[in-house]
Amino acid sequence: MDSISSDSLQTIFTYLDVGEISRKCLTNHLFSKLCSSETLHKIKLSEDYSIVEKRNKSWRSKAKEVYIESISFWKNVDIDYYVNNISDTNDFMSIMFEETLIDHAFRERKEFFTIELLFKGFFSSHLLQSIDPRRICKNFIKLLEKVASSSPKGKMSIKWILDLIVDDYQETRVYYHSKIEVLVGIYLKYDHLFIDDVNSNEWKEELSKQNGR
Repeated sequence: MDSISSDSLQTIFTYLDVGEISRKCLTNHLFSKLCSSETLHKIKLSEDYSIVEKRNKSWRSKAKEVYIESISFWKNVDIDYYVNNISDTNDFMSIMFEETLIDHAFRERKEFFTIELLFKGFFSSHLLQSIDPRRICKNFIKLLEKVASSSPKGKMSIKWILDLIVDDYQETRVYYHSKIEVLVGIYLKYDHLFIDDVNSNEWKEELSKQNGR
């Protein structure tokens, strides 16, 4: 450790989150100095939260504030409540929820994680057939586009989404097929965002059925 420069250590510390950096302060005097660095916390705010301004606060206090707020947000974000209680996608509370979720996703570079939450939440809902999923997708179109553009082939994998939402061991065949049906509808509506890499008879049959409408 003595042979590692302070700059190198700081670079290593940038791979830790703000909470881990704070805890490392107790290790020794060297770590305490590095973990208190304004430069390190400025980097963390920029890289982890896309924040480049602190107003009248120190970078360290701002980083702690944002970190705590982020932890609280993701811990308490209630996708299931949003999905199961949405009656109108133009409802004020729905719009506020969507905007806040998208803001956190983009700001913290958690687009893939957020899409995973949305699809899991929506497809686990008992209201699966009563809400048009294409309307939900429309509200999160910017998020979907960002995830698609960041995907290996410039489109999201339908197989990845299917693996997220399907539990072959627990759900009934009827419910499984209803998920396939809804996902096919999303794919056909937003085919520019998805790549069809699913190789299953159920998927192909439903795709052929809906394409023939």
